[in-house]
Amino acid sequence: MATQSELYREIKKMLHNREISNASASSIVSRYAGGLSARALKLRFKHLIHRLLHSSRFPAVNFADGADTFYKNYAKEISSDGKDILLISHEMTLTGAPRALLSLAVELRQAGLRPLIVSLRGGGLLPEAEAAGIEVKVDPLFFSTFSGREFTAGKVIATFPTTVYNTLDVIVKAPRLPEGASTRTIGWIHEAVQGYEKAEGIERFDEAVRLLDEVYAVSGLAAEIAAERCNGAKNIGILPICILPAECASRTNPQGSLGVAGRRMRFLVAGSISHWKGCDIVDIAISMLPKSLRNRIRVEFAGAPTESNVVESLKAHGSELVVLTGQMPHDELAEHMRKSDVVLCPSLDESLSMVCIEAMQMGKPVITTDATGISSFMRNMRDGIIVNAGSAKALAEAMRLAVENPDAMAELGIEGKNVYLSNFTPGHFREAVRKIFVK
Repeated sequence: MATQSELYREIKKMLHNREISNASASSIVSRYAGGLSARALKLRFKHLIHRLLHSSRFPAVNFADGADTFYKNYAKEISSDGKDILLISHEMTLTGAPRALLSLAVELRQAGLRPLIVSLRGGGLLPEAEAAGIEVKVDPLFFSTFSGREFTAGKVIATFPTTVYNTLDVIVKAPRLPEGASTRTIGWIHEAVQGYEKAEGIERFDEAVRLLDEVYAVSGLAAEIAAERCNGAKNIGILPICILPAECASRTNPQGSLGVAGRRMRFLVAGSISHWKGCDIVDIAISMLPKSLRNRIRVEFAGAPTESNVVESLKAHGSELVVLTGQMPHDELAEHMRKSDVVLCPSLDESLSMVCIEAMQMGKPVITTDATGISSFMRNMRDGIIVNAGSAKALAEAMRLAVENPDAMAELGIEGKNVYLSNFTPGHFREAVRKIFVK
C-alpha cells in the first residue's frame, strides 16, 4: 500500500501531465481522495483549479478512465483463440521506438493477430496509428498502484496471451503476474548506452528482465549492451526495426549525380536537436568549413529543439546556412529527406538509426558515426561515410568530401540502398516477426 507521501507525489505528477484532460484530473482526485490528508487534499484541489483556469495548457486527449475500467470493459472481449497481443509503449511521439512499435503492430495485424497498443503518454504518432487501423489507448495510470486501485497492471497483462514491453522505460515497470498466469512476456530494447543512464527506475532492469520470457534488441550493439547490463541473465535475440514503404522511396537520386549544380548542397539532420544526437558537433563542423564551402551548403535540422543552447548556436549561422524545421509527421519528414542530397547522423550513441535506414531506402548517401548500430552494416567509403563519434574535424572533412565530390556521393547512395535491401526491408521484418509471434 502506498504511503501518504508516495500517493501525494503520484497524484501531483498526474495532475501536471498535460496529456490528461481536466475531467480525468478531477476523476483522479475524486478516486484517491480517501488516501490523502485534509491538507494534502486541499493542495491537490488547488492544482486542479489551476488546471481549470489554464485549460488551454492541459488539452484533453484519448485518455482511458483508468486501467480498472479498461480491464472491466476490454478484457472480457478478448477472444480465446490466442490472437490478442498487448503492446505497451512509453509514448506515441514521432520518434524511433514508438514508430517501430507501430510497424510491429501493423505487421502483427497482417499476420492475422489482433494488436492493441497501450501507451503511457500520447503524441504525434496517434493520427498515424489511427490511419493504419491500429487501436491505441493512452493511459498514464496503467502501471500505477495507488491505495484503493481496483487492479494491478499484472492483472490486465495476464489477460492477454502475449504482451510486448517496448523500450527500457516500459521494461523496468514490468510487474509480477498473478500466480498461474500463462501470458508470454517479451521485452524489445531500442536503447544503447545512453538509454540506461536516462531511464527512470533502471536499477530494476536486471530484476525486470528475469521476469520476462524473452528479450530482443533492435541491433547487435543494443543486444551486447543489454546482455552486459543484465549480467548474462538472459539471452538477447535480435528483432530489427522496419521502415514501412514510403511513397517517395522509389524516387531516388539519378545515378551518378546529386543534381546540385547551381544550388547549395542540402544536408539533412533528423532527430532531436541535442548533444547526444551530435547536433553540437555539426555546429562546430560547420564553423570549421571555409567560407567558400559554407556558401555551397544548407543544413536542415528536422527535430524537436530539446536543448536551447544548441539551438541558439545553430541559429547564429544564419537562415541561409542552417534551417530549423522543428519536429514533423513522418510523411513530411520523408518528403524533406527526398529533397535532401546527403543525410547526416552524427549521434554519439544510437543502437541502430531509423533515419539512416530510411535514407538508404531512398538511395540517399549517409554520413554517420562509429557509435551507431547501423555503422556495423556499412563499409566506410563504399556504402556511406563513417566518422569517429564526437569528432567535429572528421565530420567537417566528410562534409567537404560530399560537397566537392557529388558524383561519388551519389554512388555511395546507390551502394547504401543495397544495405537496406539486404537487411531492413518489410520482407526481412515480416520473417523475423512471424518467427517470434506466429507459432
